[in-house]
Amino acid sequence: MQVLDALLAEDFFEVGASGAPYDKGKVKRLLSVEAPVARDLADFALIWRDLATAVVTYRVASRANDVPEVETARCSLWVFRGHRWQMRYHQGTHWMPLRAAP
Repeated sequence: MQVLDALLAEDFFEVGASGAPYDKGKVKRLLSVEAPVARDLADFALIWRDLATAVVTYRVASRANDVPEVETARCSLWVFRGHRWQMRYHQGTHWMPLRAAP
């Protein structure tokens, strides 16, 4: 949890794939009790805004029992503060189911 505390900025804010808002405290509480989930990352991209600000985009496919379940598009804003990179903002958006159509 110390690593997460260092990675998330004190003014961190997230909008989840469901549209629900989360602050740093809520994310830490939820992750402390959440069971690990297998996830595959794809289409990772880094966009520099300036030397101290970057936007990271990627897609995440969550799996249950090695079967693709939900795919989300993710976007994070990272800032360089106090000699380290921290996530200031994060958003997840439902992308599309990975199951083939019947």
